[in-house]
Amino acid sequence: MNDKTDKSFYAVADKALLAMKKRADELNIKGVAVVAWSEGDAVKSWSSKMLVVEKLTAGPTPKSPAGENMLAIAYTKAAEMASTEKASGNHGRPLLKGENGWQGGVVTRG
Repeated sequence: MNDKTDKSFYAVADKALLAMKKRADELNIKGVAVVAWSEGDAVKSWSSKMLVVEKLTAGPTPKSPAGENMLAIAYTKAAEMASTEKASGNHGRPLLKGENGWQGGVVTRG
């Protein structure tokens, strides 16, 4: 990647993150939004940007007694998508250690 590519990515990422935040606000979803970009057909490196949408972490709940790290969940989804090149939770193979299988991440080519 080069400075021109990085600047272009960050300009688009800012717009995407704001759109994601707006939609999350409409749906009353709190957590972390992440946008990542990788050059080429296979992920060898990436640039990413994140935005906290109200909560970086969440306290204990009956469903999640230890609480949740929303950033860790978002990047786990991103790692799964980098490996499978498919939306998170929809890859059609057994989960690898470290993957959570949660849906919510989307892959697109640009």
